[in-house]
Amino acid sequence: MGFSRLAAAMTVLFASAAACASGDKTFERQVPAEAHGVVDISNVSGRVVVSGWDRPQVSVRAELGEGVERVDVSTDHGRTTVKVVVPHSGHGGEADLHVQVPKDSELTVSAVSADVTTAGVTGVQRLNTVSGDITAELAGSDLELKSVSGNVKLKGHGQPARLHVSTVSGDVHLEHGAGDLEAGTVSGTLVVSLDSARSVRARSTSGDVHFEGKLARGADFDATS
Repeated sequence: MGFSRLAAAMTVLFASAAACASGDKTFERQVPAEAHGVVDISNVSGRVVVSGWDRPQVSVRAELGEGVERVDVSTDHGRTTVKVVVPHSGHGGEADLHVQVPKDSELTVSAVSADVTTAGVTGVQRLNTVSGDITAELAGSDLELKSVSGNVKLKGHGQPARLHVSTVSGDVHLEHGAGDLEAGTVSGTLVVSLDSARSVRARSTSGDVHFEGKLARGADFDATS
């Protein structure tokens, strides 16, 4: 074997050994999905990144840290489920999920200490975390976000929708929202920018509330801190 071939073989060997030592694994899978179906995603720790596309498929790519057992992907009667499975002891590692879904899907994401990011999803979104941050793009459909200590950042395009956002200690930032907004936090700060609002209800117990934007004729507005 020539020196160059030997060096290449040793490089591959060392790379494989490093991957095994780190405990990281990769996972990829695609399943058929309905254009207006339901997608449920759950992860304990790490990250969840969801993007909408025009294909009738759900594509999952994941990097799994040490302690993650597997990723289960299933589909049944228009519902696709993506679940990161960790040991029952609850001491599993992190998983970074990158999921592409049909853009008109109804999306639910549940996480514990994982950050959640969505873009290009035009269906209803329900995003929940405990300590992770949430970053979401608004596309005219209803949106419900809940976080305990994570921050929430939302960016819309001026399309009216019903928005419900709640945190305990996290901050909420909304840009170019429209429609009906209900936002609440205990100790976080609310910063809201609305292109057009039919109703606004924003409350912070010990944090600040900053609002700018336009109200439609006859709109209801209630903001307290």
